[in-house]
Amino acid sequence: NIGERENVPTPSPTAVEGPEDGGDDDDDVYKAPPAPGTPLLEEVRDENWPYEGVVKTTTGRILFFINSSPYVCTGTVLKPPDGGTTNGRTIILTAAHCAYQYSPYGGKFAEHALFIPDQDETRGSRTNDICGDDPMGCWVPAFAVVDRRWTEIGFPNSVPYDYAYYVIENDAAVHEKGYLADIPDILDEAVEPLPVNFHFNEDISNYNFFTHGLGYSFNKDPNFRYCSTDLST
Repeated sequence: NIGERENVPTPSPTAVEGPEDGGDDDDDVYKAPPAPGTPLLEEVRDENWPYEGVVKTTTGRILFFINSSPYVCTGTVLKPPDGGTTNGRTIILTAAHCAYQYSPYGGKFAEHALFIPDQDETRGSRTNDICGDDPMGCWVPAFAVVDRRWTEIGFPNSVPYDYAYYVIENDAAVHEKGYLADIPDILDEAVEPLPVNFHFNEDISNYNFFTHGLGYSFNKDPNFRYCSTDLST
């Protein structure tokens, strides 16, 4: 059973910037990432991510099973904040509902999970547990961590605690290779972890700035999707 319950700090989203082009759902040709600091200010509702870049490989599909039924989510590999260490492990940020199923009669963690980075380039028609279909393969988490309050409170009061971390050991045995050669077995060597800000509310005084959300949806599986708009409270 991959599960731990802890009170852990609440993460906040990181803005991703890009050039002024929302892409086309039917266009599979990826563009080079924008120059650093180049703003993308076009509002996008739900389209395929049309660029390459670190975010495309560091973000991945999470395939997990509860009561033997498969579910899909998105996760992002994190860099330890403030020069910290992960003690020989790689940390993936996701939502709590992607790791733990709440029930007033006793919830449960996912029985099994896979992290599949850059699943957008899969050779499969949709998400599956065949790691050889995917460019970088799959990594198997050792366990998940959720806020204890997520396990104790039902919707909608649980929404502030809907975040979780999957923990992957830095061990070659937890990596099943994909179709690309020479991908490192250690996840945070295979991708570039992204920073996380645990003091987001303290650092930002003006919330009216443009931001992007990216991830893998269920109904557009296996495409990497995004939206962009002004962030508000």
